[in-house]
Amino acid sequence: MRARIEREYTKPLPLAQLAGDAGCSPFHLLREFRRCYGVTPHAYQERLRLERARALLANHASTITAIALELGYAHHSHFSAAFRRAYGVTPRTFRAHAPDGGS
Repeated sequence: MRARIEREYTKPLPLAQLAGDAGCSPFHLLREFRRCYGVTPHAYQERLRLERARALLANHASTITAIALELGYAHHSHFSAAFRRAYGVTPRTFRAHAPDGGS
């Protein structure tokens, strides 16, 4: 499951679908994934998205909205809220203080 999440982290991955593919109940998958990795599958996916977002924001090549959509967020406001929860600053503030890695 972890490898699949890492491959498809920009796509919606409903717990029921992941569990069905793994041949177990959603509750069992949730419990075992958390036991092995310390977080839920959704939290793991979110972490991957936000780590990638940091790299993309530091690059300065894409707009924040384009980054949000590329990472699978339905709207840039959802992305901005998740980024702020995780890192304590908005994507715009992070980008303003990040070294220019691409231009």
